[in-house]
Amino acid sequence: MSYMTPSYILQSSFDSSWTHLAKRYSLWLYRETGWDSEEPNGMPVLFVPGNAGSSRQVRSIASSATRQFYSYPHMKAQEFTGTNHSTLDFFTAEFNEDLSALHGPTLLSQKAYVEASIRYILSRYKHLPNPPTQVMVIGHSMGGVVSASLLPSESISVVITLSSPHSLPPARFDRRIEDLYSDVAHSLYSIPEEIESSGPASMGLTPVLSICGGAPDLMIPGETCHLPPAPKQVSSTGTVPYRRTVFSSGIDVIWTGIGHQEMVWCHQLRWRVARAALEFTSAGSVPSRESILDRWFFSETLPKSNGHSYRFSELNVMPSQVHNPEVGERLILHGTLNSLNGARLYLFRLPDVASQYRTTLLLSRISLIRHSGTSQISKPKVSLFSCSSSSTNPLEWDPESLVCQDLAGSATQIPTVPNSPNSELTGGRECSNSLLPPILHNYSPPSESHFHPLNLPSLPIYLHTHSSGPFIPAPASAASNQKGLNFSIYQSRKCTTESFELKVDWQTTLGRWGVRYYSVPVSWGLGTILLMMFQGWVSWEKGGPFPSPTETYYRFATKTLPYITIAILLLSVVPLPIRWAILGNGGELALAPVSFVCLLLSIGLVGVVWRVLQVLTFSLKVVGRLFKSSGQETPLRSNLVLSSKRGMLSLAVLLALVAFIIPHQVAFVISFCIMTWTCTNPTISQGQTNPIVYEPLSSLSTKVDQLPVADSSSLRRRSPIGTPSRSSSPSAIPPTPEIAFATGNSDDTVSSHHLNLHILLLQTFLLPLHATVLAVWIRTLATAGYTTPFDGDHNIFMVGFWLLVVDAASVRGWERCRWKWR
Repeated sequence: MSYMTPSYILQSSFDSSWTHLAKRYSLWLYRETGWDSEEPNGMPVLFVPGNAGSSRQVRSIASSATRQFYSYPHMKAQEFTGTNHSTLDFFTAEFNEDLSALHGPTLLSQKAYVEASIRYILSRYKHLPNPPTQVMVIGHSMGGVVSASLLPSESISVVITLSSPHSLPPARFDRRIEDLYSDVAHSLYSIPEEIESSGPASMGLTPVLSICGGAPDLMIPGETCHLPPAPKQVSSTGTVPYRRTVFSSGIDVIWTGIGHQEMVWCHQLRWRVARAALEFTSAGSVPSRESILDRWFFSETLPKSNGHSYRFSELNVMPSQVHNPEVGERLILHGTLNSLNGARLYLFRLPDVASQYRTTLLLSRISLIRHSGTSQISKPKVSLFSCSSSSTNPLEWDPESLVCQDLAGSATQIPTVPNSPNSELTGGRECSNSLLPPILHNYSPPSESHFHPLNLPSLPIYLHTHSSGPFIPAPASAASNQKGLNFSIYQSRKCTTESFELKVDWQTTLGRWGVRYYSVPVSWGLGTILLMMFQGWVSWEKGGPFPSPTETYYRFATKTLPYITIAILLLSVVPLPIRWAILGNGGELALAPVSFVCLLLSIGLVGVVWRVLQVLTFSLKVVGRLFKSSGQETPLRSNLVLSSKRGMLSLAVLLALVAFIIPHQVAFVISFCIMTWTCTNPTISQGQTNPIVYEPLSSLSTKVDQLPVADSSSLRRRSPIGTPSRSSSPSAIPPTPEIAFATGNSDDTVSSHHLNLHILLLQTFLLPLHATVLAVWIRTLATAGYTTPFDGDHNIFMVGFWLLVVDAASVRGWERCRWKWR
C-alpha cells in the first residue's frame, strides 16, 4: 500500500478560447498536499485516462514522483541534490468517463482536446527563464491510443502507455475507430522530411513505450497491447524509431502480470514509471530518453559500456577484503552477506581462452546494484565488473594493475522463489535445502517473459503467450520460426529438473477464444439472416408464399449449411493477409476447425434471437389486447404512418433532429420499435380487421398451385398516376421486363408479415451496433450536460433507408413482384 495526500486544481483558464470542447471536458493539475506548490514549477506531464476512466487515476504515479524527488516536504532527496533534475507537474484530463472504446468520434474529440491541452500547458511556463518546450504524455487504456495518435509532434518528449490496445480495437463496432487505428499505425513510423534530412531518423522522433499487463488483464487481450509492427522500409536511412513493447512479467522486481485497472497503481510499476519520468527532466536528447526507458523497463538489456573505466583503487576496497578463488573453483556464499562488515571483492581469473567460457552468477535474495527497483527493495546488493590487467606477464599479475568496467547492464535477474520444505521435482530429487530452487522461464519474442517456480508441484503452472492473435500481425522483431513457447530452466547442480510435461487447458483456452472471436458469431449471424431472406425471396418470386423465419431457418440448417461449411473451411486455410483472413490468422491449418465452431455458434445465435423475438412479440400482443376498447384494435396506425401528411411532417422533424441534435442511432431505435409493433399487430399494418390465420408452408404452396394462371394479355404494368396506360400489344412495346403484381390475396398478407419478421430479425442483430453509440450519447448528456455537443453520427442517409422500410412495412405492406421478359 502507498500513502498519498492528493489534491486537484481545476485549470479554469483553459476555456472555450482554447477549444470548443471546454464545456464537455476539463483539465486538472495534481498537487501532493504539503509537498508541492500550487503553481507548476517543474517539467509538465499529461495523463490521459481511458475508456470510462477518471482523471484521478493519475494520483498513484504523481504521488510516487513527488515522494521520490523530495525526502521531506520541499526538501530534495539526496540522490537528486546537486543534479539538474527537476520536479514533475502532473496535469490530467477529465473526460467524464466517456465510453471512448465504443465510439470513434469520441476518440477524435479526446484527441483534439489533448492537443489543445498540450498547447495550454506549455503556455503556463512562458514566464520562466527557461520554459519547457515539450510535455511527457502517459496514457492508460484507450488514453494510450489517444496519446499515440498525437504523433509525430514536436511538443511531446516521450509517450508511455499502460495496458493500451494498440494493435486492435477492443470493440470493433465502429468503422471510424478502425480508420483511427490505421492512421496511428502509419503516424507512429512516419518521419518528417526535416528530421530525416537532418540526421538519423530516430534522433528527432518521440520514443514510445507500451507496457502490458498480460494474462491478468481481463479487459483487453494481451496481444493487442503490442505496438503495430514497423513497415519494411521506414526511412531512406533504414533507421527505425523507438517503438517498444514490454510485459510487466518481464520487468525486474515486478515479474508478474498486472490487471487492467491495477496498472496505474501497482507500486513496483508506478515507482519505475515515476523514476523514469524524473530522469527525463535531465535528458536533453532522444537517445538519452531511449536509454532511460531501456534501463528501467527491460531486463534483457544488451551489454553496453558507459565508456568509463575504473582503476582498482577507485573501487574503495581494502586489500584484506580481496579474495582470489582458484580457477574453476565454485564459490558459494550462504547466509553470510548480510553479516559482512564492509564490501567483499572476489576476483575470478579466467584463462586466455575466456571467450569459450560462460560465467554464471546465481543470486538468491540479492539484487544487482543497477535498476533493481526502489532503494528499499532487495538488500544487500552486488556489483559486477569485467577487469583486465595492464601487465602482460601472468606471473606478475597484481590486482592493483586491473582496469574494470561495470557489467550490471549485461545481467539478467530472475525472481527469488522461496523453498518448499517437502517439495520434490520430476525425477525424485529433494530441493528443500537448495540455495536456488529450479525456476522455469518461458518467453515469447520479443517482449513477454514469465518465471515459474518448479519446487511447488502441487500448484499448476499456466503458460501462455501473447506474441500474436486473431487479426493482429506478428511483431516485426519476432522471427518467423519462433512460434509457440520458448523455455529456459535456471537451476543448480544440487537440485535439477530432468523433465516436465505440457498439457492443454481446454476450458481456459476456449474462454480465451471466446474473448477474441466474440464478434464472429454476430457478423456471421447477419450473413445467415441475409441468406434466409434470399431463400424466402426466391420462394416468393417463384409463386409460393414467403416462408416464416422458422421455415427459412430450418431450410438453411438442413440444405444450405453443408455447402457453407465446406466454403468456410476452405477459406479458413487460404493464406490471405491477416486483416482480410476469415479467421484473422493468415490461413493456419491447425486453426481451421475454429471456423466450423464459429459457424455453429452464429447459426445457434440466430435461432436463439428468433425465439426471443417470438416471445417478445407474443408478450406485446397480449399487452395490446389489454388496452383495446369496443372490440377494436388500438388505433396506432395513424401515428405510425410516414406516408401521410402528418407522417411526412414527423419524418422531416426526425431527420432534422438527426442532422443537428441527436445521433442517427436514435432514429434507428425508433424504427426498430415501430417494426416490432408492426410485427406484433399484423392486422394493423395491413389495414384489416380480420386476424391472420397461419397455415403450414406446404398447404399454402398447394393453394397457390391451384390458383388460375392469368393470361399474359391480361397483365399490365402499373402506370404512374394521371397517365394513361399504354397498349399491351407486343408490337407497340419493345422487349422490356414486366412486373406482375398480385395484391389483395390472403397468402400475400401472410407473406408480407413473414417478410416483416425477417426484417425485424435483421434489425435485432444490427441493434447492438447502434445501441453502443446510443449508450455513449446518453452517458455524455448525463455527465456533461444536455447542451453538450455530440460530434459525429448526424448523417441522415445512415437511417433514411430504415425509415422507408418501416414505412413500407407498417402502411402498405409488401407486394409480390415477378420479372418476365416478353
